[in-house]
Amino acid sequence: MPMLTKDQIQMRDPFVLPREADGIYYLYGSTDADIWKAKGIGFDAYRSKDLVNWEGPFPAFRPTPTFWADLNYWAPEVHP
Repeated sequence: MPMLTKDQIQMRDPFVLPREADGIYYLYGSTDADIWKAKGIGFDAYRSKDLVNWEGPFPAFRPTPTFWADLNYWAPEVHP
């Protein structure tokens, strides 16, 4: 998988979860292309060892067909 820099990642309201035991940072945020009007796709995540080069995207959340919301997925906050 190619590495990306922050300039290559489309994201709003980023949230970084450091995993000190692994030496890896996980980046989450609002990644839908049209967060205001289109149906919500979900959230993607990226991982990095240096906060400069990132692997991903990896699907972090995808709604099931019966999920209670389908618009405006915004600003995920993640805790270990």
